[in-house]
This record gives sequence, structure tokens and C-alpha cells, in this order.
Amino acid sequence: MSHNKNGHRAELFKLFDALCEDRLSSQDWTRLEKILSADKKARKQYLDFVFLHGSLVWNAATDTETGTETVYANRFRRFLDHHSFEETKPQPVKNKIRTDSRSHVTSITPVENGKGRVTLAKISSAIALVFIAGFVLVFVWNPFTPIGNSSPKEIVRNRSDLNRNEQPQITLGPLKLPEVDNKRSIVDFKPLEAPRPINRDLIVPFHGSDDVAVVALIDKKIREAWKEEHLEPSAQANDHEWLRRVYLDIVGQIPSLEETNTFFADNRPYKRNQLIDDLLSDPRYVRHWTTIWSNLLVGRQPNEDVDRHALERFLRRSFSENRPWKDIVSDLVSAEGRSDENGATNFLIAHLNNQAVPATAITTRLFLGMQFQCTQCHDHPFNNSKQNQFWELNSFFKQTKKVTKRERNGVSGKLKTFSVLENRLLGGPSYYENRQSRMRAALPAFQGHKINDDAGTNRRQELARLFVSGNDTLVATAMVNRMWAHFFGFGFTAKIDDMGPHNKPSHPILLKRLSREFVQSGYDLKRLITWICSSEAYRLSSRFGEHNTVDNPEIGRVPWFSKMYVKSMTAEQLYDSLLVATGVTAVQRGTWDDVQKEREDWLTQFVVNFETEENDEASTFEGTISSALLMMNSPVIEMALSLKPGTFLEKTTVKKISRDEKIRLLALAALCRNPTAKEMKFFRLQLAQKTPSGQTKATKHARILQDIFWAYLNSNEFILIH
Repeated sequence: MSHNKNGHRAELFKLFDALCEDRLSSQDWTRLEKILSADKKARKQYLDFVFLHGSLVWNAATDTETGTETVYANRFRRFLDHHSFEETKPQPVKNKIRTDSRSHVTSITPVENGKGRVTLAKISSAIALVFIAGFVLVFVWNPFTPIGNSSPKEIVRNRSDLNRNEQPQITLGPLKLPEVDNKRSIVDFKPLEAPRPINRDLIVPFHGSDDVAVVALIDKKIREAWKEEHLEPSAQANDHEWLRRVYLDIVGQIPSLEETNTFFADNRPYKRNQLIDDLLSDPRYVRHWTTIWSNLLVGRQPNEDVDRHALERFLRRSFSENRPWKDIVSDLVSAEGRSDENGATNFLIAHLNNQAVPATAITTRLFLGMQFQCTQCHDHPFNNSKQNQFWELNSFFKQTKKVTKRERNGVSGKLKTFSVLENRLLGGPSYYENRQSRMRAALPAFQGHKINDDAGTNRRQELARLFVSGNDTLVATAMVNRMWAHFFGFGFTAKIDDMGPHNKPSHPILLKRLSREFVQSGYDLKRLITWICSSEAYRLSSRFGEHNTVDNPEIGRVPWFSKMYVKSMTAEQLYDSLLVATGVTAVQRGTWDDVQKEREDWLTQFVVNFETEENDEASTFEGTISSALLMMNSPVIEMALSLKPGTFLEKTTVKKISRDEKIRLLALAALCRNPTAKEMKFFRLQLAQKTPSGQTKATKHARILQDIFWAYLNSNEFILIH
């Protein structure tokens, strides 16, 4: 580009202004495309711009106090002023976590709500805070460094060490463990098992020939990409690493000590395949995926119109029965009735505000992997999406109405409030305003398929039918991409809910073939999970090998899946894993509802509701220092480390076994591995110290074991999935 920074930016201002007002000439379009094609930074800013612009609420353009119109161009200039078009070297960023795709942190916009206007000054302050937090996370906090009482000098380490052949350094309150050495230096303890070369004989699913063929297809296409990119995969993950990973990914929590020992003692050649099958039949699988999809469908924060428990019952039954994904989607899109009786109704009940614009947007994001919300205002020049297409899809929801009702219980006399999702007999088009302020009509249509628009046609039932018609459905492709991202940390596309020509997949043939196989399987979610977890790529270590250090999507590169990418636990995974590791449930008091409420209260601390017209919210839990501090100060941790009778820690400290064996049990319970040689040497030195006056040797040992367990639980090795 011949433009300097300021000239380049000024020209983009003018083009964005014209785009916003739909007055771009053909020459302007050509010029904009030329700039965006040649400049990656400008292209990124354009995508941010159209996403922000598509989420704007039009009445926010008018200052209600002065009656003057706010110029959008000024807003976009201030927006773009936060960004630089200078070329910079890519910086490592914190590993992304699995968050619900309904979150739009970048789409915080000035809108009117019940609590007053959200000003640009507040938004700027929020952006500044996020930037500062991001700076701390990227340049100060390394996800494989200790969390605890370490000084800043102690926790700053080189990010390049993240995936090397070492375990994270752990901090014990005032004690600091030496760096791990995997060499065998203590004869009575086996260090963490080093990664082994891939044994392809073990990568064989056992369900049938079709499943073997699908896994072989995955392995073939992934290996072809490795060859083309001159990559050699990392070694196979050892049993410790793989066991913990597959438990967290499939059932949402770490294995118990008993489950860990059982797996390590199993010498069957196909024990990994058997474990995958066992976990898919485990009740915890149902609970985990119910939690994931409840958060995606209605968010984490309470909504007085939504009966979350009824939605969870619907999801639990669906996942327990392994209902086809297409049937689950159809139910969610076409549901009618009471929110407390038909749990599927709660999805749309949560998003029918603002003329069902949020319902249209989240339906396409979750089930089709496409972001249509930016086209509610104008055409998209890159992915061929047009404004009329958004409103044609929105027209399917025209007949849908949410009604709040109250009913008094004939026995208790209590008044119950619930929502009803009704389908009204309405026909004809919906209307929207284009950028020239002209009204346009939109009749229900999806991907060129039009339906009868009379009042007798149930539009949402027709939409559900169109979603899953054929062998190449967007519903199947979106789910395959989302599930791949769940297990690997990254999907085939940069954004799993924004697929299209502008966001090309890394493995297009594999994504298409795997989507077809998913359709042919009858949209069988358990088989899809089996295929992914049985693949060679999923069995790889998270450590870089000698010839795949460039495979690092954390810094913006294309993922080639030549190693397992590290990802953070979700808040739910962390909470449940803490209960498993510490045995807290054995000493918790109260009913099941009391325990569940404590869990929900803890989780809500990580949720931010932006109160926008798009119902935006996000989870702030990202394995950060603040998240860890909250974890360390939580009642769960206090109880787990209190040495109260019944906890795992108390049972371990009083057990008639050697001190070395006690340490081994603590490491296995927290991290699913034995202590390393240096860890064990260090712990022995601490336990051998002179007993303080006024304290018995048993008390001293209990205190040190308490510190050891605390350190393991608050290490990054515990909070990360690797």
C-alpha cells in the first residue's frame, strides 16, 4: 500500500461513512475491496466494523435529551482510533476457552435500556480495562506458571516454555517448588511418563467398520495437511495426560482417584477406546452437555421469563436418550406451549425481544454457524449475505408470541408465573427499513426455499424442516465444527459461529466429509464424539515436537492439529473438578438443592450481562489471576483444605501409609499423575524440617500436606486442559 497510516485511515473513514449510509459508488466499492484485499489489518477492522454496525440499535442515534442526531461517522472514527494499521509482529495471546458463542464482547454499543444510556465514555473505559487486563495476561501471566503467593518475578516466564517437555512449576504458599525434571532420580517413584511415539494399532474404534472408516478418514486428511505444511506431529500423549483430558472434555470433570488408578492398572490394548465408550454412557456426560447447551441457549444469568430447570430437563432427556441432533434443533426452533412444561420453548422465550431480531441472530449462530445480525442493516460484500435474507429468515418468527401468565396452585394457594410460547394465525410479509429509509417487504424464505406465507402455515415448523433437509446441511456442518473446537480448542474456522467465504476452513474437505458422515449417522452425537476422540490428532501430546513449533493458532496461525492445544477449564468444570479432587461433597451439609444453589451462586460471579438489545453476556472466567484468587478464597477451597473429618485431605493425612505415599495420592487426586522426582525431593525436605515448638510432628506433617495439596489445586496444571 502506498498510503501512509493517517492517509489510509482517513480514506477508510470516508468509505465506512459511505457504507453506513448506503451511498458507495461502484468505484468506491472497488477501492474498498482493493484496500481490504491488500491490507490484513484493514480487513480485520472492516470485519469488526460490520459486526459492530450490525448490532447497533437505531434509536440510539438520536440524543433524546437534546433531540439532535448523532453522526455515526464520528462513532466509527472513535472506534477505529482504538486500532493501529501499522504492521506489528504477532504477539502470543492467552489460550482461548470454550465460551458460549452468544457472547459479543466486541458488540457493546450505545443503546437505551431500562437503566439509562450506556455512554461511549463508559464503553471506552471498559475497553481500556479489558486492554489493561489483556496486557497483564499476555505479557505477565503465563498459563503454565504458578498461581498463588508468588511474587511477580516468580510468575513471569517465557511463553515459549508453555508446551515444552516439562510440567508447570508449582508454588506452595510460602514454599516454591523447583522446576520439574523428568529424569529418574528417585528409585521408589516413577516420574511423569514421557510421551510415547504414536502406536497406530491402538487407534481403532470398536463400534463397527463404518466408524473405523470415518476415523481413518480423519487421520488421513489431517496427515495430508501435516505433509503439505512440512510438519511432524508431537508424540502421543501418555496415559496421565490423555486420561485427564478425555474426562474433562466428555464428562466435564477430572477423574476420581479410584478411576485414575483403575485406568492405569488396565493393561488392555484398547482401553482408551473402551473408556470413551464408558464415558459416553456415564450420567456425568448428560449433565456436562446439558450445562454447555443451557449456557449457549439462554445464557448463565437468571431470566424471569425463562424456566431454566425445564430447559435443562429437556436437554437431559435428549442427551440421555442420544436423540438425533436434528431432532433437538427442530424442537428448539418449533416449540410451543408453557415454559414449565415444554422446556424447549425457553430458548425462543429468552430471545423474542426487539421484533425477534435476537432470536433470528442466535438461531443462525448456534445451529447454522453463521452470523446474520450484521446484515440486518446492510448487505455484506464478502459472504454474499443480503439484508433482505436476514429479514426473510426473521419472517419465520412473525407468528411467534411470548405471553406471561399466572396460575394459583389449588392446594398451596401460591401464585405461579410462567411464560407461554404461542403461534398466532398471521400471514403475509414482514417489513423492514433499508438504508435509504424505504420500507421493504420480506416473505419467509431460507436458502432460496420459499414457503407458503398464508396464516395457516406454521412457519417455524417449516423452518425446522428446511434446516435439516438434504445430505449437506448447515446444521450438520456447524455442529461438526463446534464439536471439533470443543475437543481441540480451535475449530476448522477461525470463528466457529461465523462460517462463510470470508472465513475459510483449514481442512475444507475433511469438514465437508465429516459433516456428511454425521448426517448419514442420523445426527448421532455420541458417534461424532467417538470419531473425534478416537482420532490420532486427539491422542497427541500438548507439548511441541521438534518440527511443529509453527503450529500455534494462539498467535493467529492456522491450526493444523499436530499437537493438542492447551485450553482453560470452564468455571463449571473447575468447580466440579474441585469437588472430585477434594471430596468436599462428602462433608457438605444441606439438601441437594442447597448444594446446587451454592454451585450456581459461585458460577454467577463470573458472568457479565451487557443488557443490550441482543441479550449479550459473557463469562469472565478465563483461568486468569482474578479467577484463581476467587477460587482460592471460595468456601469450597476452605472446606476442602480444612482437614475436617470426611474430606479426602483428612483421610489421607491420618492414613497409615508412608509420607511419600500420601504425597503421591495428593498428586494423583489433583493432577492424575505421580509426583515428579524434584517435587518429591523437595517435599521430603519440607517434611524433614524441625518441628516448631508447641506443635506436634503429626500436626506439622498435616500442615505441610495441606500446603502441598493447596499448591497442586492452585497450579495452572490443574486449571488447564492439556
